[in-house]
Amino acid sequence: MNLNDLSSCSTMTKSPVWGVMDVLQWKLTPEKWGGGVGYIQKFKDSWVIHNRQIIKFAAAEFKLPAELLTGVCWIEVGGDPNFIDSVDLRSGPLTGAARNMLTGI
Repeated sequence: MNLNDLSSCSTMTKSPVWGVMDVLQWKLTPEKWGGGVGYIQKFKDSWVIHNRQIIKFAAAEFKLPAELLTGVCWIEVGGDPNFIDSVDLRSGPLTGAARNMLTGI
């Protein structure tokens, strides 16, 4: 596995995908009906378990504690739907401090 090109990871491993319906289930469905905090925590747990070999490999490759990298992955996965990463926020009607933060000006 080439760690400089991780574009094949999601298709290679068939990782669990967090989508819009998951966000709605997490945010709008009461916990007693399977939504809420428990819903996103189960997704995060399953994602980390599914990707544990890749996490261990990357931790060893970069001389990081596997527990640290696992924790970072758990925190970062889920939340926003996956398509959000491909949205270019700089092209929107941002002004002032927000625009300066994103453009580095």
